[in-house]
Amino acid sequence: MKWFKTEKEKEQELQAELIHLRTKYAEEIDCYCKIGDWIFILKGFKILTDKILVLFRDKDTLEGYNDCVTLTSFQLKYDNMNFKKARYEFVKFHQNLKKIGLKLEKT
Repeated sequence: MKWFKTEKEKEQELQAELIHLRTKYAEEIDCYCKIGDWIFILKGFKILTDKILVLFRDKDTLEGYNDCVTLTSFQLKYDNMNFKKARYEFVKFHQNLKKIGLKLEKT
């Protein structure tokens, strides 16, 4: 019985998870998403050393850059990491604003 994973096994697991995330959320990458009051653009995922990062842009992101947070931190902070639902929530929010005659503007 093997107690510890080798570095190569860990790397292969991370690569497999990265491929899974990029495939699962392919339609949500470069789209607006909304979780609670937070509106952001999901920019993708990448591996940094031994962690997967979630790349995003929001109102506080410097022009030409992406912000990032570890996947684990994102899951802890937002409980349910479902970008399909987050994208739907933004679309629903945008449609509700249109119904009452308001529109979103970049600040």
